This record gives sequence, structure tokens and C-alpha cells, in this order.
Amino acid sequence: MVIRCAALAAAVVVSALAIAVAPAPAGSAADTTSPTVHVLYFRAQDDPLNQTLLTAFEQGLEDVRRWYGQQVGKTFRRDTLVEVVGQKTIAEYCSDLTCQPASEWVAAFHAVVGELEERGYVNRDDPDSVYLIAVQTYEISSSLGDPGGAWFSSDGGGVATLGHRELQDIAAECHDDCYTRNRALGILAHELGHAFNLPHPHEDVYSGGADPCDEHCDQTVMWAYPKYPHVGLLDVPEHPEIDALRHNPVFSLDVETVHLSPGWNLISLPLRPQPAAISSVLSSVEGSHDIVYGWDAGASSYLSSFAAGGNLDRLDETAGFWIRMNDEATLSVLGEAPGPVQIPLMEGWNLIGYPWRTPLPPEEALASIDGSYEIVYAWDSSSSSWLFYAPGLGHGTLKEMGPGQGYWLCASRDSLLTVG
Repeated sequence: MVIRCAALAAAVVVSALAIAVAPAPAGSAADTTSPTVHVLYFRAQDDPLNQTLLTAFEQGLEDVRRWYGQQVGKTFRRDTLVEVVGQKTIAEYCSDLTCQPASEWVAAFHAVVGELEERGYVNRDDPDSVYLIAVQTYEISSSLGDPGGAWFSSDGGGVATLGHRELQDIAAECHDDCYTRNRALGILAHELGHAFNLPHPHEDVYSGGADPCDEHCDQTVMWAYPKYPHVGLLDVPEHPEIDALRHNPVFSLDVETVHLSPGWNLISLPLRPQPAAISSVLSSVEGSHDIVYGWDAGASSYLSSFAAGGNLDRLDETAGFWIRMNDEATLSVLGEAPGPVQIPLMEGWNLIGYPWRTPLPPEEALASIDGSYEIVYAWDSSSSSWLFYAPGLGHGTLKEMGPGQGYWLCASRDSLLTVG
């Protein structure tokens, strides 16, 4: 087996440098028992899916999740987006609504949410569920008002809506009277804040009374959303927004970062990502990387994220992966701190992650498979060089394994690496 690892080492290194590699995580199913933001994308029967708007909405939502993470120290859990085709045509919806801009907001809101409730997509009586509904169909969403809307209960739970115009702004596709993308994301963050039970930082100015807004108003997205992302949340006695979210059960996910250098980086995820779709996991570096590679140890072959024919669509914390960066960037990972993790290893080469937070010398980190592996490699992107540890030699250039890094490990037999 020593011969097998030595023989394969050169091939792995050459392949990695020539094309790059990355993880083949299995991906875990979404946790449907924890308090969650349920994400719905709604359109009328005769309104064809606009994939550009849907993709932009997904990316924008991840942007807002990271922003909340920066403000609160943790962020909200969400489930996989569900596309919902309405039961009526545009004309049928408009026979019930005026379908005119900024009119009949309450009627439109309840028409959409009411249908989703009847069909089992929404349960406003569930205190552990928040719903975010993006309405693609212009004729319906124009009636949702400008910029959007939300409903919440003092018992928990809530609903936020986002309309066609905001989807266009996020996608940078509108042509007349556009908001900026950041302003539209501020609207999304603002309406979600309402769904999380955050009020405006003053009395309801829409009631027609004088505006008693105090000096804090321009510091919070619950009022100054056009300044997003250069606006925050309040943590003052009269407006304890951050404290309220820290105690909101939907805010259960941690935020960690991984530094990425230009060129190839061999990394892993320091958290169990939520969600695990590669587009969500890497959304914070969208536009800064061009390809990701993973490794299928069973087939001894690479997985790629190429749009055409790519077979790497999910990432998890147990696998390492290669990512080629066009620029220096910081990857923000949203997820749960994994507990004890077991990583199955197959005889031969495995590309593994480091799913725990404490850096350790390799002989300690890999103690559970002592005698079952020959060598482990790490890639130093700052110097474009390999580091290694070989237990048979008792030394090497790899002195420490740590979170955010990926590792090539050659196992002499099938085994189970236990970490954490």
C-alpha cells in the first residue's frame, strides 16, 4: 500500500495543478424540524418562469443572510426554494384585484398568501415558521405595493413578500424607474425584519400622524433600508433589534469565513452548510471564481462544477475541494457547527475536509486512523507549494491541520476517520 500511495501521489499532484480538484460531499437533507424561513417563488399559471429573476433572488437572499450574520453574529435558517405555480391565469387574478401599481396592497397580499395557505404551503399559525414569498408575476406583484410587504404575529412567525420590480432590481434587469440592487436588497432585509417581528423604530407613520422618529432611525434597516448594506440594526434599550433576533429561534446558524487567494485554493467548509447547494455555499464569491473540483474516491475521479455537464452540485463539511479564484476574496459560510463527525475513507486517495474548529498537529487530528494511512498533503496557496505529513517518516512540512483547509489523504485500507 505504501507503493500504491507513492505511485499515485505524483499523478494526484500533477492533476491538481493542471486542472484542480475538490470535494464530493453527499450533502445532508434540510432540517425541517428546526424553526425555518420557508422560501416560495410564486407566479401565475400563464406567466413563464423567468430563471434570471429566480437565480438573482436566490443570490440576493444569500447576500441578505450574510448581512444579518454580520449584524447579529448568527443568521437565519432557510429551506430550499419551492417554485409555486398559481391556480389562476393573470387575467383571473386581475378580475379579483385592480392590478394597478400601488393599489389594493392588502387585497393582493391576502390573495397570494391565502391561496398558498389553502394549498398547504403557508401556515401563519405556526410560531416556528417564517415565510418569504417572491411574486414574479408583475400584474399581481404591482398590487403588492412599493416596495413590498410583511405580516407578523406577536406569538412568532410571519410572512414577507417581494414583488416583480424588486426582483428586476436585484437582477439589474429593470429599464425604467429602477432602484439599485442594494436598495432592493435593503427592501428584502427590511421586510424580512418585519417577518421576524421587528417594527419600525417609531410609531406607525402610515397612520397619518406626526413622525416621532428619533436619532436612531437612520441607523437601522427597519427604516433606512435604501442605505443597505451600509446600515445596521439597533441595539439600544428603546430599540433592542439585535437582542430580539439573537433570541429568535430562526436565527440558529453560525457564520465563518475562509480566505481565498488568486489562483487555486484547496479548502473545506468550517461549518455544516445550510443550504448545501453549491450555488448557495459559494454565493459570497460569485463572480470571483471560475470552477470548483471535487473528488469521488470510489471512482477515483474528479467532480466538477462546470455549468454544462457538471456533476458537483452540493458541498458539505466532510470533503475538501479545489476552487480557482480570479481575485482575492473571502468566502462566508453559513451553517451549523458540526458535532462529532465520521468521514468514511476508501483505500487510496481521499480528499477530506477538517470539520472541527480546533487546529491540531496531523498525528493528533488523524489519531483515529493511526496505522491506516500513509501520507496527507495540504496546498499552501500563498506560496503555491505542497505541505505533507508522513507518519512512517515521523515528520513532514505539514505541522498543523485546521478549519477551512482541505487535505489529500492516502489510506492504506478502508477506514473511518472520527473527528470532533
